[in-house]
Amino acid sequence: MIDYKSKVEQATDTILQRGEKPTLHRVMKEAGGGSPNVFGPAFRDWKEKRKQEEIAAKEAPKEMLELFNRIGAQVWIECQRLASRNIDVIWSHSQELRQEFESELHDVRNELSEVKTARDDATKIFEKLRQQLADTIAQQRAAEQSNEKLRLEIEAERGASTQARIRVEKVQTTLTLSERRIKELEQTNAVLQTDLNVSRDEASNLRGQLSRYTRPAK
Repeated sequence: MIDYKSKVEQATDTILQRGEKPTLHRVMKEAGGGSPNVFGPAFRDWKEKRKQEEIAAKEAPKEMLELFNRIGAQVWIECQRLASRNIDVIWSHSQELRQEFESELHDVRNELSEVKTARDDATKIFEKLRQQLADTIAQQRAAEQSNEKLRLEIEAERGASTQARIRVEKVQTTLTLSERRIKELEQTNAVLQTDLNVSRDEASNLRGQLSRYTRPAK
């Protein structure tokens, strides 16, 4: 459960230390916001308590006021002593934190330097790989061009070989036809030679017969 009474007292003390007059609106703002329905009763109780303290202070005897002043002065001195001690502790702690921060800063700078060096090395490796890739691509293109030229030459040779093969086939065909014609002529020549021999024989027979008929009488 929220202790609105304590929150109102803390807020009013802060407002008074700033030299301002506490109001419900200022108290709620200083306390971080809230509803007048919950802060209102606690603020009214604080105002009533404050009023009673002021009345008691006005009606208090002079000796009592002097005692309060002495006690207040002692309390103030003690507060200053404690504050000074706290300042020394805080200063020592801040120096320790400063040293830790400087050490961490030094480590961070070293890490950044190492990261930068690694980045530079990676950049150099990347540039080297990029150049190698460019050289590889250039070599690949040159090889492709050479292969294309060789392919065209092979196709041209194939075309020339095809033409030569066609000419050879034509010559072979002509030779075959010539050989066939020679054989036919040889056969014809053989037939004619036979016919000639037959004709010679017949002529010889006819000469013999004719010579008998034309032989002179004795």
